[in-house]
Amino acid sequence: MSCTNDSKLIILKLGGSAITDKSRPLCPRTEVMKSLAREISKLIHKNFRFILIHGGGSFGHYVATSYGIDRGETPYRGYIETRIAMLRLNELLCRYFSDAGIPIVPIHPSCIMIASNGIPSAIFIKPINVALEAGYVPVLHGDVVLDISRSYSIISGDTLIDVLTDYIPTRLVIFGMDVDGIYDRDPSEVGAKLLTEISVSEIDNISGKVAYLDVTGGIITKLRVAKKLAAKGIEVVFLNIVKGGILTDFLSGKEVTATRVLINRKISP
Repeated sequence: MSCTNDSKLIILKLGGSAITDKSRPLCPRTEVMKSLAREISKLIHKNFRFILIHGGGSFGHYVATSYGIDRGETPYRGYIETRIAMLRLNELLCRYFSDAGIPIVPIHPSCIMIASNGIPSAIFIKPINVALEAGYVPVLHGDVVLDISRSYSIISGDTLIDVLTDYIPTRLVIFGMDVDGIYDRDPSEVGAKLLTEISVSEIDNISGKVAYLDVTGGIITKLRVAKKLAAKGIEVVFLNIVKGGILTDFLSGKEVTATRVLINRKISP
């Protein structure tokens, strides 16, 4: 699986499972973040343009679960502690990326978005466009946003991608993970098989078989968002960003192990 370069924008999701150790609360994968920063910096110098979105991993997900926000509970303490946890992770990532020479601009979804009953209902997109026009690299993240129906709601980085692509022309979305792509079951299970290609028509069926979850919906949310992106004509790929150099290989046209979402095509048996 490979990709060819053009001048259009790439949205890169830095999955929480890749940039943090989800088995340990509030534990960043520092070396993974630093390695990604160096690699992305080199790609930017090759004229690739990015919006970066990172997940919550053992920061946001851990705190949100502790306070029941994932179950629809809305204690103020849970809201503010989850926000603070996400800001801590965002600060770490921005520091490493800035140190690597990336002109990063953090933009917090809770400051530009509101939701209604858990669904994004309004977004102020201009700060992102201004950052892009100035040559900066916006970095956003999953967040807890104000909700006019139930005080606060979690908006995942994956859902954020769906919203942004309604406003910002995007040619490619890369979901960066800590595994090689989408599997036919939990990849930790014996016999799990990597699905190198998934047709849009198969996503609903696959979603029912791969329900390994986190507080933002896990892989099911990713697949549902991928289906929407493909319907918009956007290329979608899932790959393992813990593997050093895989972004460079993929974006320079080399074959890599990954999962690509196809439009109107069946996977061969």
